[in-house]
Amino acid sequence: MGSGVRPLIRCHQILLNHCAVMKIRAVRMEQSQIELALPDPHPAAAKALAKWL
Repeated sequence: MGSGVRPLIRCHQILLNHCAVMKIRAVRMEQSQIELALPDPHPAAAKALAKWL
């Protein structure tokens, strides 16, 4: 993922964690799931997988 994604995720986490305190109306929670095809050969370690992502 790009370096711009992490701050966006962090901001989203802060808003969700402080929703009740800050009286932010959350319209609804939506869960999503994605699947990625791993490269062949598969990354041998978690750090290699993180680098590939």
